[in-house]
This record gives sequence, C-alpha cells and structure tokens, in this order.
Amino acid sequence: MIDKYSSEDAIILRPGTKIFLKRILSYNLDMSKILEEPKFSFLKSDEKKGRYVAIEGIDGSGKTTIAEKVCNLLMQGGKRCILVREPWTLEIKKLLENNPKIDPVVEAFLFATDRMILNYNVISNALKEDTYVISDRCYLSSLVYQYIRGAEESIIFALNSLIIKPDAIFLLDVSVETGLKRLMEKKKRELTHLEGFEFLKKVKERYLEISNTLKDQKIFKIDGEAKPEEISEAIFNKIIAL
Repeated sequence: MIDKYSSEDAIILRPGTKIFLKRILSYNLDMSKILEEPKFSFLKSDEKKGRYVAIEGIDGSGKTTIAEKVCNLLMQGGKRCILVREPWTLEIKKLLENNPKIDPVVEAFLFATDRMILNYNVISNALKEDTYVISDRCYLSSLVYQYIRGAEESIIFALNSLIIKPDAIFLLDVSVETGLKRLMEKKKRELTHLEGFEFLKKVKERYLEISNTLKDQKIFKIDGEAKPEEISEAIFNKIIAL
C-alpha cells in the first residue's frame, strides 16, 4: 500500500503529470494505474476547430482595447469571434475584489476555478464551432501576479494543468511609466496596492522572464507603445499567419 511509506518516500508533482516514486520498483504492477495521466479534458483535439488567443501585459498596457480591436478585425475578415475577460465569473470577481489581501495560493485557486468555469461554459464550446476566442488575460497572469505575491510556481502550474491553453499569447510590452500614466488617466483615482510603481516593475520583469522560459507556449512580445491600430493590425496578421 502506498500509505506505508512516509511523504519523504514519494515525490509528487502537479496534477496532470506522472507521480514519481523513489522506490517505484518495489511496488507491484497495480501501482502503475496511479502513474497514468488524467483522462479529463475540456476539449478533445479532434473537436477543436477555432483558435484561442490571449492578450497579456501589465495593468495599463492596453489589453482590453487591443483585444476588442483584434476581434473586430477578425469579424471584418469574415471570421466568427468572441471576447472574454478574466476574471470571468461575477461571484469570483466580487470575492477577489472584496479580499485584496487574500493569501496568494488561495487567490491562485480562485483564478484557476474561474478559468475552468470559463473553459467549460464558453471557450470549449466556441472552439468546437470554428470561432476565434480573444481573451483579455489568461493563465499567464497567475504565473505573474500570484507568483510575485508569494505562490510557488509549481502550485500555479498544478492548478492550471487541466485548462485549455491559448494557441498564442501576445504580450504587450510597455514601460511602467506608460502603464501608470494610462491607469491614472483612465480611472481618475488613487492607484491600488497592485498598481504602484514598484509592484508594476516586478510585474513587468516577471512577464519578460516567464515569456522567455515558458517554452511549450507560443508567446509573442509586441511593442505596446505603438498606436492601437498598429498593434491590433500586427496581432491580426500574426494570428492569420498562425
């Protein structure tokens, strides 16, 4: 039985990966069942007809504006397109807003749950119908924000291991000064604890770091300082090329 060994005898990785045991050879063949990858999936490979694209970047980088423009360009080109935005679920969004100092791991759980709801109710269905899904943020945000706040990267990967990954992520690269200026102009209010200069600086650095290390995900860095029309046109052309 697996419980006859202490926790030190097993190395357990994230859900969606295999469980590696130091003394696996001492187990009988029935133990191989726990080594199988989970069969759960929101979208089977042969069901997918559409494309899923995410727009990412620091607060004030222009994600929402660019996502809307890209979707409009796709529809003008005769494509079906829908816009989604994280967090998606109103109840989870309110919970996050009402608990700004929540533990980062709990926060990561909530965002992962929100993504799974979005995957189940919207994204998977749209991709089955030959529709483009343009998302304002994706799981990359958790690998940035919750990581900076203290959640381990392995935990964030684990929580997001079953979600549908974007076909491409476009990272809008702007300076922290530009982001702060846009936020102040747009919101006309004092910045929140997640929008101060030092925090946004860490966010920007983390985005650049993860975009260079996440090898199994297509991430394209885009100059977010350019005109919105130029940015959206560049992303549109890249999507079509993909």
